[in-house]
Amino acid sequence: MSTPTLSSLIDSLQKSWSQETFEGLLLRLYQTRVGVLAGKNKPDEPIQAYLAEGEQVAFSSTTQGDGKRRIVAFADPRAFFDKFGPKFNGEVSGAQLMHTVLDNAACEGLILNSAESTTSVTMGRADIERFVQAIEKSKLN
Repeated sequence: MSTPTLSSLIDSLQKSWSQETFEGLLLRLYQTRVGVLAGKNKPDEPIQAYLAEGEQVAFSSTTQGDGKRRIVAFADPRAFFDKFGPKFNGEVSGAQLMHTVLDNAACEGLILNSAESTTSVTMGRADIERFVQAIEKSKLN
């Protein structure tokens, strides 16, 4: 059985939401890379990340609808690029993206866009925090 793509999990959640599929999406995100809009540290962009090389970058974010700031990310970057074109300019691991959410008090989560359709899923800060804590605790055991 093949591992589902992020996009197939997003689309499954859009059809029928389940906690099991959402948890699978969080795990798959943690294990893979996603596309992001990234740039040099910009004072007007509140979402900052420190990469392994020590360079600080800003990730594009939005306050889509409810006024809460979330990072915009793109699932399955190669497939997304092939279908929708260059909507992002870099890639980052899902684990790094999740830690970026948690490291920035102004960030309330992320919006992950599907490469298979024009759908997305919103992941809240509390869900990301709970998941990352569980993963890191399991690494200690």
